[in-house]
Amino acid sequence: MKLPALRCERTREALRVRTPYWEVVHDGRLGWCVSSIAIRNGRNRNLLTGPVSSSFCRFRTRVPACPEFSDRYDRTARMAVVSRSRQKICLRVTGALAARSGRHAPVRYETVYTYHDYGGLTTTRRFLANGMRIVPYFSLLELHRDTPEFRAHARAWRKVFEGNEDLLFTQEQGKGFGGLMCLQSGWSECLKAQVKRVLARHDFDGGRRAS
Repeated sequence: MKLPALRCERTREALRVRTPYWEVVHDGRLGWCVSSIAIRNGRNRNLLTGPVSSSFCRFRTRVPACPEFSDRYDRTARMAVVSRSRQKICLRVTGALAARSGRHAPVRYETVYTYHDYGGLTTTRRFLANGMRIVPYFSLLELHRDTPEFRAHARAWRKVFEGNEDLLFTQEQGKGFGGLMCLQSGWSECLKAQVKRVLARHDFDGGRRAS
């Protein structure tokens, strides 16, 4: 299995550090703060409720006479790629804290962001070089509740036990990994298509199914 390199893509308004599995976005309109973190093969939606930023206020409680100063309000912040390789990317952001109005405080900052491949898979790369193989595990019965297929076909594809018409989950309903599907339904063809897509996209060394 070949592990793809880290990628760094920059436009006027954003810088993205990404792999096939996750993506981090630095927003140039927000002082190059991290504005989004997404797991691309999961829900692929922003995990943050707001930008990751630093700020200070003169008083513990904000009052009109004392605005909040933050790096996310710094419209003149500068982003630089310090170094980049297949396994590591280092970024540096410099500027001065600013109020929402754009007025700067006499407080300069420097923030360094370092990204490693998949949490640092240097050891895994060495294992692969010495013959280790990686195969994914496929469940034949479970369909995750967040998928479009679940929303469209779960009732029709569900596995029925002894006349129980309820949709059954691997654990307590609403908390389990997925609903139990019947292989003698349209779920079978859907599963085959998903397995083919995973193996084609990720260059695994094979696959393993549930027994």
